[in-house]
Amino acid sequence: LNMVKNTADNVNNKIKLAMRSGKILLGYKNTLRSIRKGESKMVFIANNCPLVRKYEIEYYAALGDVSIKIFNGNNINMGTTLGKYFRCSVFSIISPGDSDILVK
Repeated sequence: LNMVKNTADNVNNKIKLAMRSGKILLGYKNTLRSIRKGESKMVFIANNCPLVRKYEIEYYAALGDVSIKIFNGNNINMGTTLGKYFRCSVFSIISPGDSDILVK
C-alpha cells in the first residue's frame, strides 16, 4: 500500500513540475486538437472520465502514436494536482519541461 502511494505521489510531483516548467493543455477539446496536430507527447485521463470520451481519446492517440496514462484519481484530484480550482478529466503534455515524466 505504501509503495502504491509513493508511486502516485511521484507521478503527481512529475505532473506538477511539467505544469510549472513545460507546456500542458487542459481539457477534452484541446487534447484532441493537440493529438490531431501531432503536438501531444502524452495524455492523462482521469479514472472517472466518461467512457465515450475516453475511447475517443484512446482511438486518436493510437492513430497519432501518443502514449496514454490513466490518472490514479478522479477529475477533482486531477484538477487539484494541476494546481487549478476546477475539475479536469483530460490533459495533454506538449513539452515536459524539466520533468522526466515521458521517460518510461
